[in-house]
Amino acid sequence: LEDSSTHSRLEWRAVKPSGDSPPPMYGHTVTLIDKYTMLVYGGMCRGGYSAILSSLMVLTYKPDSGDDDDNASSSKWEWSTPETTNRAPFRGFHAAAFIPASAPGLDGWEEAHPAGVLAIHGGNGPRGPSDELFFLDIKTWKFSQIESKGNVPCARNAHRMIFSASQGAAKLFVFGGGSGNGIARGGEDFDDGYSLDLKSMEWRKLEFKHSSGDTKKVLGRGASCMMLDEAHVLFFGGHHYCQGDEEEEAELWNLAGIRFTNNLRLLDLTTMKWRFPKKQRGRVPGPRAYHICGLYGTHMVFMGGWRAGRYLSDSNILSMSPAKWVNEIQHDKKLVEMLPEDEAMEEEKDDDDDDDDDDDGGEASIPNGLAEFMRAILARANAAMPHGSR
Repeated sequence: LEDSSTHSRLEWRAVKPSGDSPPPMYGHTVTLIDKYTMLVYGGMCRGGYSAILSSLMVLTYKPDSGDDDDNASSSKWEWSTPETTNRAPFRGFHAAAFIPASAPGLDGWEEAHPAGVLAIHGGNGPRGPSDELFFLDIKTWKFSQIESKGNVPCARNAHRMIFSASQGAAKLFVFGGGSGNGIARGGEDFDDGYSLDLKSMEWRKLEFKHSSGDTKKVLGRGASCMMLDEAHVLFFGGHHYCQGDEEEEAELWNLAGIRFTNNLRLLDLTTMKWRFPKKQRGRVPGPRAYHICGLYGTHMVFMGGWRAGRYLSDSNILSMSPAKWVNEIQHDKKLVEMLPEDEAMEEEKDDDDDDDDDDDGGEASIPNGLAEFMRAILARANAAMPHGSR
C-alpha cells in the first residue's frame, strides 16, 4: 500500500516462504505479534468441519541489513514449527488475540511473559463448541489452560476476540459468534460481548448501548473486527440465522434463512456505544462472512469471505488518506468513492434511555463526521506504533 495525499494503491505480491508450509485448511487464526512475525493456529483440513488441527506455525520475515519492507522477496519469508509443551487444544473457528509483554497493570506479567502471550478462546473442538481459554507463552511455547471466574461466556465458535488496554486496564474482549456444530448452521446466534480483566481473571458481560432492534445486525457469526486504537473497535459483515419472520432485504437472504450482512459498526469500549454510518454511497462491499481484515497505516483492507456457498476474492479498502471510502474491485485497481469525507455518524440510542446527557455534544473528543472521527483515532494509533506493524 502506498499513502499519499492524492491516491492509494494496493499491490499483490506472491511469495514462497522457505520451510514446511501448512496444509490446505480453513477456520484457523492468523495473529500478528510483532512487525515481522505472525502465528497461524488450528483450523480444519477436511470438508464438513472435520480433521480439526492443534498445530502452531510461525511465519517470519527476515529482512537483510539495509533492506526496506518493499523488497519482500520470497527468500526472506520462512515457515517454522516450534515445539510446544503441555496440551495444545484442537480448535477450528476459534478466536485468538495477542497480549503484549507490556500489558499495563499486571504485576509480574512482563517478567513472566517477556515475549507476550497468544490467547486462544472457544472454537470447535472434537466434542463441538468450547468455552475454554488457553494462553500460549511466546518465549517458552508452553500452553496453559486458564481458570477464570465471573460471568464466563458460553461455548461458541465463529466469534471474535481482541486485546485492549483502554484506561490503563489490560483486558480481553469477546464478541458474538454462534453455537452450531456446523458453524454457519444450527445452534444459537450470539449478539453479546464479554470482557476479561487480566489482573483479576474475572469475566463481565458487556452492557451495550444500541437500539433494541439492531443487535443481530451488529454481531452474530463470522464478522471481522479490528482495533483502530485501544478504545475503538471496527466491525464489518457477518451473518445470523433467521427464523423467517424478520423483514429483511431479500437480496441478503441465503441458505434457507441465513442472512449475510455488509454492515459497518464502530464500538467505543469506554462507553459501550455503537456508532454507524447513516448511509453509504457508491459501491459498498457486498454482504459476507468469514473474511479477513487488516490495518496498515491509514488503510483498512477487507478481503475475501464466503456467502451462501460462494467464495469471494475481492479486496475492499477503507482509506483515510485521503479521508474517503474507496473500493478496489477484483484487484483491478479501480477505485470507487463510497462515502464522502463529511458523512456523519449517528449513535444508536436506547429506546427507553432517558439519560441523553452525552448524546448532544457530551463526548467532546468524538467528532461527528465519520472520516474526521476515524482519522483522529487512526492518527493516535499511528503515533503509538512503529511503521509497518499495523
